[in-house]
Amino acid sequence: MVLTYGFIGKINYTLKDNSGCILEYKKEIEFLFGVDDTLSEALSYIENMKIGEIRSFIVPKEVAFGDINSELIVTIPKKHIDNFDKHQIGGYLLATEDSTDELSGIIIDKNDEYIVVDFNHPFAGKEIYYKVELLSIRRATDYEIDGKIKIFKNR
Repeated sequence: MVLTYGFIGKINYTLKDNSGCILEYKKEIEFLFGVDDTLSEALSYIENMKIGEIRSFIVPKEVAFGDINSELIVTIPKKHIDNFDKHQIGGYLLATEDSTDELSGIIIDKNDEYIVVDFNHPFAGKEIYYKVELLSIRRATDYEIDGKIKIFKNR
């Protein structure tokens, strides 16, 4: 049995940047291959893995989390920020777009008049080094497949 569309895999994975710094480490994550968005940028690298197999590979920044988009670095005037004085460089700011979508960004600059927030994904602009270990595989039920497809279509 191999990991492919219609199967649920359980994996351990580690993401590192090009300096070897660990960006993320997850254990025993289950996902529906090809439907769930877990490791979506790495699917072609892990397809057809077998139980017990470990794969290491590099995903270019353009495929992984993209380049840094300068339009997602936003200067927000003080008058638009609740509790302005409590926000610090390196902290996170939650913003609401169109009263529905909530965005999280990291504060990269602040003065008495405004805060500059970077809403890019924290891994944007980075080549990502993956190590994936496949722990188990099982065939997904029709109910699981239909449920995941509905969830992702409604996002």
